[in-house]
Amino acid sequence: MNKKIYILIPIILILISSFYYFIFIYNKIPDIKFESTKWKQAQLYGMDQTRGQMLNDLLANHNFNQMTKTEIINLLGPQSDSTYFKDWDLRYWLCLDYIDSKWLCFKFNNDKVKEMTILVD
Repeated sequence: MNKKIYILIPIILILISSFYYFIFIYNKIPDIKFESTKWKQAQLYGMDQTRGQMLNDLLANHNFNQMTKTEIINLLGPQSDSTYFKDWDLRYWLCLDYIDSKWLCFKFNNDKVKEMTILVD
Protein backbone atom coordinates (compact mmCIF):
# COMPACT_ATOMS: atom_id res chain seq x y z
CA MET A 1 0.00 0.00 0.00
CA ASN A 2 2.79 2.47 0.85
CA LYS A 3 4.47 1.89 -2.51
CA LYS A 4 1.28 2.96 -4.27
CA ILE A 5 1.23 6.22 -2.31
CA TYR A 6 4.86 6.94 -3.24
CA ILE A 7 3.92 6.51 -6.88
CA LEU A 8 0.61 8.43 -6.70
CA ILE A 9 1.94 11.51 -4.89
CA PRO A 10 4.45 12.51 -7.64
CA ILE A 11 1.84 11.85 -10.33
CA ILE A 12 -0.69 14.06 -8.54
CA LEU A 13 1.91 16.80 -8.05
CA ILE A 14 2.83 16.68 -11.74
CA LEU A 15 -0.84 16.95 -12.75
CA ILE A 16 -1.45 19.88 -10.38
CA SER A 17 1.70 21.65 -11.61
CA SER A 18 0.71 21.12 -15.24
CA PHE A 19 -2.77 22.48 -14.60
CA TYR A 20 -1.36 25.53 -12.78
CA TYR A 21 1.12 26.20 -15.58
CA PHE A 22 -1.51 26.01 -18.31
CA ILE A 23 -4.13 28.12 -16.52
CA PHE A 24 -1.97 30.81 -14.96
CA ILE A 25 1.22 31.02 -17.02
CA TYR A 26 0.90 29.53 -20.51
CA ASN A 27 -2.52 31.02 -21.18
CA LYS A 28 -1.36 34.63 -20.65
CA ILE A 29 -1.22 36.49 -23.93
CA PRO A 30 0.99 39.55 -24.33
CA ASP A 31 -0.55 42.91 -25.18
CA ILE A 32 0.11 44.43 -28.59
CA LYS A 33 -0.61 47.88 -30.04
CA PHE A 34 -4.09 48.39 -31.49
CA GLU A 35 -4.16 48.61 -35.29
CA SER A 36 -7.54 49.01 -36.93
CA THR A 37 -6.58 47.04 -40.05
CA LYS A 38 -5.25 44.06 -38.08
CA TRP A 39 -8.29 44.16 -35.78
CA LYS A 40 -10.63 43.96 -38.77
CA GLN A 41 -8.62 41.13 -40.36
CA ALA A 42 -8.42 38.98 -37.21
CA GLN A 43 -9.82 35.49 -37.58
CA LEU A 44 -12.95 35.16 -35.48
CA TYR A 45 -14.11 32.33 -33.24
CA GLY A 46 -10.85 30.40 -33.28
CA MET A 47 -7.44 30.42 -31.75
CA ASP A 48 -6.55 33.91 -33.06
CA GLN A 49 -5.95 36.08 -29.98
CA THR A 50 -5.17 39.31 -31.90
CA ARG A 51 -8.19 41.26 -30.66
CA GLY A 52 -7.66 40.14 -27.08
CA GLN A 53 -4.04 41.22 -27.27
CA MET A 54 -5.04 44.66 -28.63
CA LEU A 55 -7.83 45.28 -26.13
CA ASN A 56 -5.83 47.08 -23.42
CA ASP A 57 -4.22 49.43 -25.93
CA LEU A 58 -7.58 50.06 -27.63
CA LEU A 59 -9.26 50.99 -24.34
CA ALA A 60 -6.31 53.10 -23.17
CA ASN A 61 -6.07 55.17 -26.36
CA HIS A 62 -9.66 55.58 -27.57
CA ASN A 63 -12.38 57.42 -25.68
CA PHE A 64 -15.61 55.69 -26.65
CA ASN A 65 -17.83 57.86 -24.42
CA GLN A 66 -18.93 60.30 -27.12
CA MET A 67 -18.25 58.21 -30.23
CA THR A 68 -21.05 57.54 -32.66
CA LYS A 69 -22.00 54.12 -33.97
CA THR A 70 -20.53 55.04 -37.36
CA GLU A 71 -17.22 56.09 -35.79
CA ILE A 72 -16.95 52.78 -33.93
CA ILE A 73 -17.77 50.78 -37.05
CA ASN A 74 -15.12 52.76 -38.98
CA LEU A 75 -12.59 51.97 -36.24
CA LEU A 76 -13.49 48.33 -35.49
CA GLY A 77 -15.34 47.19 -38.60
CA PRO A 78 -18.78 45.58 -38.72
CA GLN A 79 -19.89 43.76 -35.60
CA SER A 80 -19.28 40.05 -35.18
CA ASP A 81 -22.05 37.80 -36.43
CA SER A 82 -23.55 36.16 -33.37
CA THR A 83 -26.72 35.35 -31.51
CA TYR A 84 -25.04 36.19 -28.19
CA PHE A 85 -25.92 39.40 -26.34
CA LYS A 86 -28.65 40.53 -28.74
CA ASP A 87 -29.68 43.26 -26.27
CA TRP A 88 -26.44 45.12 -27.13
CA ASP A 89 -26.30 47.30 -30.25
CA LEU A 90 -22.77 46.33 -31.36
CA ARG A 91 -20.89 43.17 -30.37
CA TYR A 92 -17.26 42.36 -31.19
CA TRP A 93 -15.77 38.94 -30.53
CA LEU A 94 -12.40 39.41 -28.82
CA CYS A 95 -10.81 36.06 -28.01
CA LEU A 96 -11.19 32.79 -26.22
CA ASP A 97 -11.07 32.98 -22.45
CA TYR A 98 -10.31 29.40 -21.43
CA ILE A 99 -13.46 27.69 -22.78
CA ASP A 100 -15.63 30.80 -23.19
CA SER A 101 -15.37 33.82 -25.45
CA LYS A 102 -14.86 37.47 -24.54
CA TRP A 103 -16.92 40.16 -26.27
CA LEU A 104 -16.66 43.95 -26.46
CA CYS A 105 -20.23 45.27 -26.45
CA PHE A 106 -21.79 48.71 -26.96
CA LYS A 107 -25.20 50.31 -26.34
CA PHE A 108 -26.16 53.64 -27.90
CA ASN A 109 -28.48 56.50 -27.05
CA ASN A 110 -29.10 59.16 -29.73
CA ASP A 111 -26.31 57.57 -31.81
CA LYS A 112 -23.70 58.13 -29.04
CA VAL A 113 -22.17 55.42 -26.86
CA LYS A 114 -24.30 55.07 -23.75
CA GLU A 115 -22.56 52.00 -22.33
CA MET A 116 -19.61 49.78 -23.16
CA THR A 117 -18.59 46.55 -21.45
CA ILE A 118 -16.71 43.30 -21.87
CA LEU A 119 -18.86 40.20 -21.54
CA VAL A 120 -18.08 36.49 -21.42
CA ASP A 121 -20.45 33.95 -22.99
